[in-house]
Amino acid sequence: MNPEFHVNFPAEAETTRVLGVHRQSGGQHPALAPEVSAALLRHGPDASSGRTMPLILQGPERTENILLADLDGLPDCSPRSCRRFGGMLADALRGHSSVLFRTEDVFPGERPDDCALLHILAGYCSRQYSFDRYRAPEKACPPQRMFVEDAGSERLAALWLRQGRIVEASHRVRQMVSEPPNVLYPESMAAMALQLRDLGLVVDVLDERELRRLGMGALLGVGQGSDRPPRLVLLRWQGHSDPAAPPVAVAGKGITFDSGGLSLKTRPNMRGMKHDMAGAAVVLELLRCAAETRLPINVAGILALAENMPSGKALRPDDIIRTLSGRHVEIVSADAEGRMVLCDALSYAVTRLAPSCLIDIATLTGAMSTALGWQKAGLFSNDDRLAEALFEAGEETDERLWRMPMDEDYDTLLKTGDADLENATFGQNARSIFAAKFLEQFVDNTPWAHIDIAGTAWSDADTPMSRRGATGFGLQLLYRFLEKHAPA
Repeated sequence: MNPEFHVNFPAEAETTRVLGVHRQSGGQHPALAPEVSAALLRHGPDASSGRTMPLILQGPERTENILLADLDGLPDCSPRSCRRFGGMLADALRGHSSVLFRTEDVFPGERPDDCALLHILAGYCSRQYSFDRYRAPEKACPPQRMFVEDAGSERLAALWLRQGRIVEASHRVRQMVSEPPNVLYPESMAAMALQLRDLGLVVDVLDERELRRLGMGALLGVGQGSDRPPRLVLLRWQGHSDPAAPPVAVAGKGITFDSGGLSLKTRPNMRGMKHDMAGAAVVLELLRCAAETRLPINVAGILALAENMPSGKALRPDDIIRTLSGRHVEIVSADAEGRMVLCDALSYAVTRLAPSCLIDIATLTGAMSTALGWQKAGLFSNDDRLAEALFEAGEETDERLWRMPMDEDYDTLLKTGDADLENATFGQNARSIFAAKFLEQFVDNTPWAHIDIAGTAWSDADTPMSRRGATGFGLQLLYRFLEKHAPA
Protein backbone atom coordinates (compact mmCIF):
# COMPACT_ATOMS: atom_id res chain seq x y z
CA MET A 1 0.00 0.00 0.00
CA ASN A 2 1.24 3.49 -0.88
CA PRO A 3 -0.47 6.71 0.26
CA GLU A 4 -2.07 8.89 -2.42
CA PHE A 5 -1.44 12.62 -1.94
CA HIS A 6 -4.00 15.35 -2.72
CA VAL A 7 -4.45 19.06 -2.09
CA ASN A 8 -8.21 18.52 -1.79
CA PHE A 9 -9.94 15.19 -1.50
CA PRO A 10 -13.73 14.89 -1.21
CA ALA A 11 -14.51 12.50 1.62
CA GLU A 12 -16.92 9.81 0.47
CA ALA A 13 -19.34 7.81 2.57
CA GLU A 14 -17.15 4.71 2.61
CA THR A 15 -14.00 6.68 3.50
CA THR A 16 -13.00 6.71 7.15
CA ARG A 17 -11.71 10.10 8.25
CA VAL A 18 -9.08 10.37 10.99
CA LEU A 19 -9.51 13.12 13.60
CA GLY A 20 -6.87 13.83 16.21
CA VAL A 21 -7.93 14.94 19.69
CA HIS A 22 -6.26 15.61 23.03
CA ARG A 23 -8.36 14.00 25.72
CA GLN A 24 -6.43 15.81 28.42
CA SER A 25 -7.54 19.13 26.93
CA GLY A 26 -11.20 18.16 26.74
CA GLY A 27 -11.34 16.22 23.46
CA GLN A 28 -12.21 19.34 21.46
CA HIS A 29 -12.03 19.29 17.67
CA PRO A 30 -13.49 21.74 15.11
CA ALA A 31 -15.22 18.89 13.29
CA LEU A 32 -16.94 17.58 16.42
CA ALA A 33 -20.13 18.89 17.96
CA PRO A 34 -19.73 19.97 21.61
CA GLU A 35 -21.88 17.08 22.85
CA VAL A 36 -19.62 14.60 21.05
CA SER A 37 -16.56 16.18 22.64
CA ALA A 38 -18.23 15.94 26.04
CA ALA A 39 -18.97 12.25 25.51
CA LEU A 40 -15.40 11.71 24.39
CA LEU A 41 -14.13 13.33 27.57
CA ARG A 42 -16.20 10.89 29.62
CA HIS A 43 -15.70 7.70 27.60
CA GLY A 44 -13.02 8.37 25.01
CA PRO A 45 -9.56 7.05 24.42
CA ASP A 46 -7.30 6.45 27.35
CA ALA A 47 -4.49 8.99 27.04
CA SER A 48 -2.05 6.67 28.75
CA SER A 49 -2.31 4.00 26.06
CA GLY A 50 -2.82 6.08 22.94
CA ARG A 51 -6.05 4.29 22.01
CA THR A 52 -8.51 5.17 19.28
CA MET A 53 -12.29 5.32 19.06
CA PRO A 54 -14.44 4.66 15.96
CA LEU A 55 -17.49 6.90 15.51
CA ILE A 56 -20.33 7.12 13.03
CA LEU A 57 -21.64 10.67 12.75
CA GLN A 58 -25.13 10.96 11.28
CA GLY A 59 -26.24 14.24 9.76
CA PRO A 60 -29.20 15.39 7.67
CA GLU A 61 -27.27 14.98 4.41
CA ARG A 62 -24.70 12.27 4.98
CA THR A 63 -23.20 9.77 7.37
CA GLU A 64 -19.49 9.95 8.20
CA ASN A 65 -17.16 7.25 9.44
CA ILE A 66 -14.70 8.77 11.89
CA LEU A 67 -11.73 7.41 13.77
CA LEU A 68 -10.76 9.49 16.79
CA ALA A 69 -7.06 9.23 17.56
CA ASP A 70 -5.77 10.41 20.92
CA LEU A 71 -2.80 12.67 20.16
CA ASP A 72 -1.55 12.13 23.70
CA GLY A 73 -0.38 8.83 22.24
CA LEU A 74 2.12 10.92 20.26
CA PRO A 75 4.17 12.48 23.10
CA ASP A 76 6.76 13.99 20.74
CA CYS A 77 7.72 14.04 17.08
CA SER A 78 10.68 11.69 17.41
CA PRO A 79 10.93 9.05 14.66
CA ARG A 80 10.11 6.32 17.17
CA SER A 81 6.97 8.04 18.47
CA CYS A 82 5.77 8.96 14.98
CA ARG A 83 6.26 5.46 13.57
CA ARG A 84 4.47 3.87 16.50
CA PHE A 85 1.62 6.37 16.25
CA GLY A 86 1.27 5.43 12.58
CA GLY A 87 1.28 1.76 13.51
CA MET A 88 -1.44 2.36 16.08
CA LEU A 89 -3.61 4.05 13.43
CA ALA A 90 -3.04 1.17 11.02
CA ASP A 91 -4.19 -1.30 13.64
CA ALA A 92 -7.38 0.64 14.30
CA LEU A 93 -8.14 1.02 10.58
CA ARG A 94 -7.35 -2.50 9.49
CA GLY A 95 -10.17 -3.80 7.32
CA HIS A 96 -11.34 -0.34 6.21
CA SER A 97 -11.37 -0.05 2.44
CA SER A 98 -10.25 3.60 2.31
CA VAL A 99 -8.90 6.13 4.79
CA LEU A 100 -8.68 9.93 4.62
CA PHE A 101 -5.67 11.33 6.47
CA ARG A 102 -6.32 15.07 6.28
CA THR A 103 -3.42 16.66 8.13
CA GLU A 104 -5.48 19.58 9.45
CA ASP A 105 -7.98 17.06 10.86
CA VAL A 106 -5.38 14.77 12.39
CA PHE A 107 -3.34 17.65 13.79
CA PRO A 108 -5.67 20.60 14.45
CA GLY A 109 -3.57 23.57 15.37
CA GLU A 110 0.06 22.63 14.85
CA ARG A 111 0.99 20.33 11.97
CA PRO A 112 4.16 18.26 12.41
CA ASP A 113 6.98 18.87 9.97
CA ASP A 114 7.31 16.84 6.77
CA CYS A 115 9.86 14.47 8.28
CA ALA A 116 7.52 13.56 11.16
CA LEU A 117 4.62 13.03 8.74
CA LEU A 118 6.73 10.67 6.65
CA HIS A 119 7.62 8.68 9.76
CA ILE A 120 3.92 8.41 10.66
CA LEU A 121 3.05 7.20 7.16
CA ALA A 122 5.99 4.78 7.19
CA GLY A 123 4.79 3.32 10.49
CA TYR A 124 1.26 3.06 9.12
CA CYS A 125 2.32 1.24 5.96
CA SER A 126 4.71 -1.06 7.83
CA ARG A 127 1.98 -2.15 10.23
CA GLN A 128 -0.47 -2.74 7.38
CA TYR A 129 1.64 -5.53 5.83
CA SER A 130 0.45 -9.13 6.03
CA PHE A 131 1.69 -12.31 4.35
CA ASP A 132 -1.36 -13.59 2.45
CA ARG A 133 0.15 -15.26 -0.60
CA TYR A 134 -1.09 -18.74 0.30
CA ARG A 135 -4.47 -17.78 1.77
CA ALA A 136 -7.78 -18.04 -0.02
CA PRO A 137 -8.86 -14.56 -1.24
CA GLU A 138 -11.72 -14.36 1.23
CA LYS A 139 -9.29 -14.96 4.12
CA ALA A 140 -6.68 -12.45 2.99
CA CYS A 141 -6.51 -8.93 4.35
CA PRO A 142 -8.53 -6.71 1.96
CA PRO A 143 -6.58 -3.99 0.13
CA GLN A 144 -6.81 -0.48 1.45
CA ARG A 145 -6.34 2.96 -0.10
CA MET A 146 -5.04 5.82 2.00
CA PHE A 147 -5.63 9.40 0.85
CA VAL A 148 -3.43 12.08 2.37
CA GLU A 149 -4.77 15.62 2.05
CA ASP A 150 -2.32 18.44 2.65
CA ALA A 151 -1.59 21.85 1.12
CA GLY A 152 1.95 20.62 0.44
CA SER A 153 0.84 17.38 -1.16
CA GLU A 154 3.18 17.67 -4.14
CA ARG A 155 6.15 18.14 -1.85
CA LEU A 156 5.09 15.24 0.38
CA ALA A 157 4.54 12.99 -2.64
CA ALA A 158 8.05 13.73 -3.88
CA LEU A 159 9.55 13.00 -0.46
CA TRP A 160 7.52 9.79 -0.17
CA LEU A 161 9.01 8.43 -3.39
CA ARG A 162 12.21 7.73 -1.47
CA GLN A 163 10.62 6.70 1.82
CA GLY A 164 8.05 4.56 0.04
CA ARG A 165 10.76 2.57 -1.70
CA ILE A 166 12.30 1.75 1.67
CA VAL A 167 8.95 0.65 3.09
CA GLU A 168 8.24 -1.49 0.03
CA ALA A 169 11.69 -3.04 0.30
CA SER A 170 11.02 -3.86 3.95
CA HIS A 171 7.81 -5.58 2.86
CA ARG A 172 9.77 -7.63 0.32
CA VAL A 173 12.17 -8.69 3.07
CA ARG A 174 9.18 -9.87 5.11
CA GLN A 175 7.81 -11.66 2.06
CA MET A 176 11.08 -13.54 1.52
CA VAL A 177 11.46 -14.44 5.19
CA SER A 178 7.87 -15.75 5.21
CA GLU A 179 8.24 -17.90 2.09
CA PRO A 180 8.33 -21.67 2.71
CA PRO A 181 11.70 -23.40 2.22
CA ASN A 182 10.40 -25.42 -0.73
CA VAL A 183 9.91 -22.10 -2.54
CA LEU A 184 12.89 -20.08 -1.30
CA TYR A 185 16.24 -21.93 -1.31
CA PRO A 186 19.80 -20.99 -2.34
CA GLU A 187 19.30 -21.29 -6.08
CA SER A 188 15.92 -19.54 -6.16
CA MET A 189 17.18 -16.70 -3.97
CA ALA A 190 20.21 -16.29 -6.21
CA ALA A 191 17.87 -16.11 -9.20
CA MET A 192 15.99 -13.28 -7.48
CA ALA A 193 19.25 -11.39 -7.07
CA LEU A 194 20.09 -11.76 -10.77
CA GLN A 195 16.90 -9.90 -11.66
CA LEU A 196 18.33 -6.76 -10.03
CA ARG A 197 20.81 -6.32 -12.87
CA ASP A 198 18.12 -4.29 -14.61
CA LEU A 199 18.55 -1.60 -11.92
CA GLY A 200 22.22 -1.13 -12.70
CA LEU A 201 23.58 -3.49 -10.05
CA VAL A 202 26.48 -5.78 -10.88
CA VAL A 203 25.38 -9.24 -9.73
CA ASP A 204 27.52 -12.39 -9.74
CA VAL A 205 26.47 -15.82 -8.50
CA LEU A 206 29.20 -18.28 -7.49
CA ASP A 207 28.19 -21.95 -7.72
CA GLU A 208 29.82 -24.98 -6.07
CA ARG A 209 32.56 -25.23 -8.68
CA GLU A 210 33.60 -21.60 -8.21
CA LEU A 211 33.31 -21.85 -4.41
CA ARG A 212 35.57 -24.89 -4.48
CA ARG A 213 38.08 -23.12 -6.71
CA LEU A 214 38.22 -20.19 -4.28
CA GLY A 215 38.56 -22.46 -1.26
CA MET A 216 35.34 -21.57 0.55
CA GLY A 217 35.34 -24.74 2.62
CA ALA A 218 33.08 -23.38 5.35
CA LEU A 219 30.21 -22.38 3.05
CA LEU A 220 30.57 -25.60 1.05
CA GLY A 221 30.74 -27.65 4.23
CA VAL A 222 27.45 -26.29 5.60
CA GLY A 223 25.68 -26.88 2.28
CA GLN A 224 27.07 -30.33 1.52
CA GLY A 225 24.38 -32.17 3.47
CA SER A 226 21.58 -30.82 1.29
CA ASP A 227 20.38 -31.73 -2.18
CA ARG A 228 20.10 -27.98 -2.78
CA PRO A 229 23.64 -26.66 -3.36
CA PRO A 230 25.01 -23.50 -1.71
CA ARG A 231 25.55 -20.21 -3.49
CA LEU A 232 27.49 -17.02 -2.84
CA VAL A 233 25.88 -13.94 -4.38
CA LEU A 234 27.81 -10.71 -4.91
CA LEU A 235 25.92 -7.47 -5.56
CA ARG A 236 27.67 -4.18 -6.24
CA TRP A 237 26.31 -0.66 -6.55
CA GLN A 238 28.74 1.94 -7.89
CA GLY A 239 27.10 5.23 -6.88
CA HIS A 240 30.18 7.19 -5.81
CA SER A 241 31.63 9.72 -8.23
CA ASP A 242 34.89 7.76 -7.90
CA PRO A 243 34.27 4.16 -8.97
CA ALA A 244 37.46 3.12 -7.15
CA ALA A 245 36.32 4.51 -3.80
CA PRO A 246 36.28 1.72 -1.18
CA PRO A 247 32.77 0.33 -0.77
CA VAL A 248 30.75 -0.27 2.34
CA ALA A 249 30.45 -4.07 2.40
CA VAL A 250 27.40 -5.75 3.96
CA ALA A 251 27.17 -9.54 4.34
CA GLY A 252 23.99 -11.46 5.15
CA LYS A 253 23.52 -14.93 6.55
CA GLY A 254 21.29 -16.87 4.15
CA ILE A 255 20.45 -20.26 5.66
CA THR A 256 17.20 -20.90 3.81
CA PHE A 257 16.35 -23.75 6.17
CA ASP A 258 18.21 -24.82 9.28
CA SER A 259 17.46 -28.31 10.54
CA GLY A 260 20.60 -28.18 12.68
CA GLY A 261 22.33 -30.64 10.37
CA LEU A 262 23.56 -33.75 12.19
CA SER A 263 23.25 -31.71 15.42
CA LEU A 264 19.54 -32.01 14.75
CA LYS A 265 17.21 -29.48 16.33
CA THR A 266 14.26 -30.69 18.38
CA ARG A 267 10.87 -30.49 16.68
CA PRO A 268 9.69 -27.28 18.41
CA ASN A 269 13.01 -25.57 17.67
CA MET A 270 13.05 -26.60 14.02
CA ARG A 271 9.70 -24.97 13.26
CA GLY A 272 10.25 -21.52 11.84
CA MET A 273 13.81 -22.15 10.67
CA LYS A 274 12.81 -20.91 7.23
CA HIS A 275 13.53 -17.41 8.52
CA ASP A 276 17.23 -18.13 9.11
CA MET A 277 17.94 -16.29 5.85
CA ALA A 278 16.58 -12.94 7.09
CA GLY A 279 20.02 -11.32 7.05
CA ALA A 280 20.56 -12.18 3.40
CA ALA A 281 17.07 -10.89 2.53
CA VAL A 282 17.92 -7.55 4.19
CA VAL A 283 21.17 -7.26 2.23
CA LEU A 284 19.46 -8.11 -1.06
CA GLU A 285 16.84 -5.39 -0.60
CA LEU A 286 19.39 -2.93 0.76
CA LEU A 287 21.32 -3.12 -2.52
CA ARG A 288 18.07 -2.76 -4.46
CA CYS A 289 17.24 0.41 -2.51
CA ALA A 290 20.72 1.84 -3.06
CA ALA A 291 20.25 1.39 -6.81
CA GLU A 292 16.64 2.63 -6.94
CA THR A 293 17.42 5.79 -4.98
CA ARG A 294 20.80 6.29 -6.68
CA LEU A 295 22.69 6.60 -3.41
CA PRO A 296 26.01 8.39 -4.04
CA ILE A 297 28.11 5.69 -2.41
CA ASN A 298 29.74 2.41 -3.41
CA VAL A 299 28.09 -0.56 -1.70
CA ALA A 300 28.86 -4.27 -1.95
CA GLY A 301 26.44 -6.93 -0.74
CA ILE A 302 27.31 -10.57 -0.07
CA LEU A 303 24.67 -13.27 0.38
CA ALA A 304 26.00 -16.50 1.88
CA LEU A 305 23.27 -18.99 0.92
CA ALA A 306 22.99 -22.61 2.03
CA GLU A 307 20.55 -25.15 3.42
CA ASN A 308 21.67 -26.97 6.57
CA MET A 309 20.36 -30.53 6.35
CA PRO A 310 21.27 -33.95 7.80
CA SER A 311 22.42 -36.65 5.41
CA GLY A 312 25.26 -39.06 4.79
CA LYS A 313 27.18 -36.13 3.27
CA ALA A 314 26.55 -33.65 6.06
CA LEU A 315 29.21 -32.12 8.28
CA ARG A 316 29.90 -34.20 11.39
CA PRO A 317 30.96 -33.01 14.82
CA ASP A 318 34.75 -33.51 14.97
CA ASP A 319 35.18 -32.73 11.25
CA ILE A 320 37.87 -30.15 10.53
CA ILE A 321 37.45 -27.91 7.52
CA ARG A 322 39.62 -25.27 5.86
CA THR A 323 38.04 -21.85 5.46
CA LEU A 324 38.73 -19.28 2.75
CA SER A 325 41.03 -17.45 5.19
CA GLY A 326 43.25 -20.52 5.45
CA ARG A 327 42.28 -21.12 9.07
CA HIS A 328 41.04 -24.57 10.04
CA VAL A 329 37.85 -24.88 12.07
CA GLU A 330 36.84 -27.93 14.10
CA ILE A 331 33.11 -28.63 14.05
CA VAL A 332 31.79 -28.86 17.60
CA SER A 333 28.15 -28.34 16.53
CA ALA A 334 26.71 -28.64 13.04
CA ASP A 335 23.97 -26.32 14.30
CA ALA A 336 26.48 -23.45 14.54
CA GLU A 337 26.34 -23.08 10.78
CA GLY A 338 25.60 -19.37 10.43
CA ARG A 339 29.03 -18.27 11.62
CA MET A 340 30.55 -20.80 9.22
CA VAL A 341 28.95 -19.39 6.07
CA LEU A 342 29.63 -15.86 7.29
CA CYS A 343 33.31 -16.43 8.01
CA ASP A 344 33.93 -17.22 4.34
CA ALA A 345 31.81 -14.23 3.28
CA LEU A 346 33.74 -11.90 5.60
CA SER A 347 37.08 -13.21 4.36
CA TYR A 348 35.98 -12.67 0.78
CA ALA A 349 34.96 -9.08 1.55
CA VAL A 350 38.24 -8.25 3.29
CA THR A 351 40.54 -9.82 0.68
CA ARG A 352 38.64 -9.10 -2.55
CA LEU A 353 36.72 -5.87 -1.89
CA ALA A 354 38.98 -3.84 0.45
CA PRO A 355 35.93 -2.14 2.04
CA SER A 356 35.95 1.06 4.06
CA CYS A 357 33.91 -0.83 6.64
CA LEU A 358 32.28 -4.23 6.88
CA ILE A 359 28.91 -5.09 8.41
CA ASP A 360 27.24 -8.47 8.74
CA ILE A 361 23.63 -9.07 9.70
CA ALA A 362 22.42 -12.48 10.77
CA THR A 363 19.90 -14.48 12.77
CA LEU A 364 22.92 -15.94 14.49
CA THR A 365 22.21 -17.03 18.07
CA GLY A 366 19.10 -17.94 20.00
CA ALA A 367 20.86 -16.54 23.06
CA MET A 368 20.44 -13.07 21.55
CA SER A 369 16.66 -13.29 21.73
CA THR A 370 16.96 -14.49 25.33
CA ALA A 371 19.05 -11.44 26.15
CA LEU A 372 17.20 -8.68 24.27
CA GLY A 373 13.86 -10.11 23.09
CA TRP A 374 12.19 -8.62 20.03
CA GLN A 375 12.77 -5.06 21.18
CA LYS A 376 16.43 -4.68 20.16
CA ALA A 377 19.09 -6.46 18.12
CA GLY A 378 22.58 -7.12 19.41
CA LEU A 379 25.40 -4.95 18.06
CA PHE A 380 29.01 -6.12 18.25
CA SER A 381 31.88 -4.12 16.79
CA ASN A 382 35.64 -3.60 16.80
CA ASP A 383 35.19 0.10 15.94
CA ASP A 384 33.51 2.66 18.18
CA ARG A 385 32.69 5.16 15.42
CA LEU A 386 31.04 2.50 13.26
CA ALA A 387 29.08 1.17 16.23
CA GLU A 388 27.87 4.65 17.16
CA ALA A 389 26.77 5.41 13.59
CA LEU A 390 24.77 2.18 13.42
CA PHE A 391 23.24 2.77 16.84
CA GLU A 392 22.08 6.26 15.80
CA ALA A 393 20.61 4.93 12.56
CA GLY A 394 18.66 2.37 14.58
CA GLU A 395 17.29 5.05 16.90
CA GLU A 396 16.17 7.15 13.93
CA THR A 397 14.29 4.28 12.28
CA ASP A 398 12.97 2.49 15.40
CA GLU A 399 15.07 -0.55 14.50
CA ARG A 400 16.99 -0.30 17.71
CA LEU A 401 20.34 -1.81 18.61
CA TRP A 402 22.12 -2.50 21.87
CA ARG A 403 25.89 -2.73 21.89
CA MET A 404 27.25 -5.86 23.48
CA PRO A 405 30.75 -6.29 24.96
CA MET A 406 33.42 -8.27 23.14
CA ASP A 407 36.68 -6.93 24.60
CA GLU A 408 39.73 -8.97 25.55
CA ASP A 409 38.00 -10.27 28.68
CA TYR A 410 36.12 -12.61 26.34
CA ASP A 411 39.14 -13.88 24.39
CA THR A 412 39.24 -16.99 26.56
CA LEU A 413 35.89 -18.08 25.09
CA LEU A 414 37.64 -19.11 21.87
CA LYS A 415 39.02 -22.65 22.03
CA THR A 416 41.45 -24.20 19.60
CA GLY A 417 40.91 -27.94 20.15
CA ASP A 418 42.60 -29.83 17.33
CA ALA A 419 42.41 -26.90 14.90
CA ASP A 420 42.86 -23.13 14.80
CA LEU A 421 39.31 -22.59 16.06
CA GLU A 422 36.27 -24.47 17.29
CA ASN A 423 32.95 -23.31 15.86
CA ALA A 424 30.90 -23.59 19.06
CA THR A 425 31.02 -23.97 22.80
CA PHE A 426 28.88 -26.20 24.96
CA GLY A 427 29.08 -23.73 27.81
CA GLN A 428 25.97 -21.74 28.69
CA ASN A 429 27.68 -18.40 29.15
CA ALA A 430 28.10 -15.58 26.61
CA ARG A 431 27.13 -17.66 23.59
CA SER A 432 26.25 -14.66 21.43
CA ILE A 433 29.56 -13.04 22.34
CA PHE A 434 31.39 -16.26 21.49
CA ALA A 435 29.82 -16.22 18.01
CA ALA A 436 30.83 -12.58 17.51
CA LYS A 437 34.38 -13.28 18.70
CA PHE A 438 34.54 -16.16 16.22
CA LEU A 439 33.53 -13.88 13.34
CA GLU A 440 36.02 -11.24 14.44
CA GLN A 441 38.85 -13.64 13.60
CA PHE A 442 38.03 -13.26 9.89
CA VAL A 443 37.90 -9.45 9.49
CA ASP A 444 41.58 -8.63 10.09
CA ASN A 445 41.82 -4.91 10.94
CA THR A 446 38.82 -3.78 8.90
CA PRO A 447 36.27 -1.65 10.83
CA TRP A 448 33.53 -4.22 11.35
CA ALA A 449 30.15 -4.60 13.00
CA HIS A 450 28.00 -7.67 13.54
CA ILE A 451 24.24 -7.28 14.01
CA ASP A 452 22.53 -10.31 15.54
CA ILE A 453 18.83 -10.17 14.61
CA ALA A 454 17.85 -13.59 15.96
CA GLY A 455 15.31 -11.99 18.29
CA THR A 456 14.07 -9.24 15.99
CA ALA A 457 13.73 -10.80 12.50
CA TRP A 458 10.60 -12.72 13.49
CA SER A 459 8.07 -12.17 16.23
CA ASP A 460 5.60 -14.70 17.56
CA ALA A 461 3.35 -11.86 18.74
CA ASP A 462 2.30 -8.48 17.38
CA THR A 463 4.77 -5.65 17.93
CA PRO A 464 4.16 -1.88 17.63
CA MET A 465 5.56 -1.92 14.09
CA SER A 466 4.50 -5.27 12.67
CA ARG A 467 2.07 -8.10 13.08
CA ARG A 468 3.08 -11.58 14.11
CA GLY A 469 5.66 -13.01 11.72
CA ALA A 470 8.54 -11.51 9.77
CA THR A 471 9.44 -7.95 10.73
CA GLY A 472 11.91 -6.86 8.03
CA PHE A 473 14.21 -5.65 10.82
CA GLY A 474 17.51 -4.16 9.70
CA LEU A 475 16.68 -2.86 6.23
CA GLN A 476 15.67 0.64 7.29
CA LEU A 477 18.49 1.13 9.78
CA LEU A 478 21.15 -0.01 7.29
CA TYR A 479 19.74 2.21 4.56
CA ARG A 480 19.76 5.16 6.96
CA PHE A 481 23.37 4.33 7.83
CA LEU A 482 24.31 4.36 4.13
CA GLU A 483 22.49 7.68 3.61
CA LYS A 484 24.47 9.31 6.39
CA HIS A 485 27.71 7.59 5.35
CA ALA A 486 27.46 8.79 1.76
CA PRO A 487 29.52 11.85 0.80
CA ALA A 488 27.60 15.13 0.80
